[in-house]
Amino acid sequence: MCVAPPGVGQGSVSVNISDGAVTRSGVLESGYAHNFFYAGGSWTQPRSAGFVAHSPLFTSSGVNGNNVPSLGAANIVAAKTVRALNVFQGLLYVGGDFMGLNGADARFIFAWDGASATKLDNGVDGAVLGLLSFKNQLVVAGAFTHVFKQWGSVRTGGLAIWDGQQWAENPHGAIINGVVTTLATNGTVLYIGGRFENVGSLTTHGIAMWDGEMWSALEHAGLSGDVSALIAASSLLYVAGIFRSSGDVDEETSQIVRWDGGSPGWYSLGVIQGRVNALEVYSESLYVGGDFSRVGLVSTANLAVFRSGRWHSVGGGLNGAVHALLFSNSCLYIGGSFSRIYKEGSRAEDGAALYAARYCGQQLQGLEPFSGMGTVHVLASA
Repeated sequence: MCVAPPGVGQGSVSVNISDGAVTRSGVLESGYAHNFFYAGGSWTQPRSAGFVAHSPLFTSSGVNGNNVPSLGAANIVAAKTVRALNVFQGLLYVGGDFMGLNGADARFIFAWDGASATKLDNGVDGAVLGLLSFKNQLVVAGAFTHVFKQWGSVRTGGLAIWDGQQWAENPHGAIINGVVTTLATNGTVLYIGGRFENVGSLTTHGIAMWDGEMWSALEHAGLSGDVSALIAASSLLYVAGIFRSSGDVDEETSQIVRWDGGSPGWYSLGVIQGRVNALEVYSESLYVGGDFSRVGLVSTANLAVFRSGRWHSVGGGLNGAVHALLFSNSCLYIGGSFSRIYKEGSRAEDGAALYAARYCGQQLQGLEPFSGMGTVHVLASA
């Protein structure tokens, strides 16, 4: 049995066998690979500069000297916050609020090969808030209205398609009038959410889906046109956003609803006292992160889980907003603008957790700090 040492990326395995008279040896290149992920956000110093980091990077500062993972810089410094990451066709794509990268021009989006950055033609004209691989294309979402090709610009609204070489036409040429803030897919269907009222000639209320042939609006009587987070799991879609009361159109609440693809097919999971920024599904459980103090009837601090029809807190929660969630190696990794972990069952602070934490289940110490570099806005699988 060979045990891989702590580290990042791939490594080789060397084996030497000696049975007395004969000694044999061999090397298996790329014999193991650590599962790791990327994080993006903004440093506190210099203020608002964006970063991209990778994990795991191990230190020996854990309990009893055990190795604990943290974030390590990927040598990418953006002029402003990084808000979107996605690995597409072997490259890391990075989007955000920035106009410059490592001192060079980069209009809100670029591709990174591990050593240098490449612009996507001439970029876009506004912030990129989401990136997602779908049917061998990169879907780009944000607060822009045009993409810039090598010569001239094309109006797209807050959704654009990159085919790996150039900007491609949006499905059915649909121009979106508004901002697309979140994307999700189950591999078959693309879902988009945000603050928009139409996709081309199709009237929507902040959410729509593309099945490869046509756009469809997901009709929910209470949707107000502000969707903050989406996650697709098989045939289910979870939606977080602002909903109007059926009895009073002026009364709005933050809610999470589930759609099973039927008609009407909508099921409310409860009202949120605050805003949801991130959703993640793992082992039939829905994890929710944001800036909230209560989910349904459960008091919680910015982090919760919906399991077996009930809401539960995750550990004691965190003292600041959660912006990103990602499962990796059976642990939930959490990024945001928090600085402390709360003790379970109280609001007493349990320890520092600068911008990142992880949860590997109650049997593994519950919530634990995971050293960050600055406010984390996005987590993405490598």
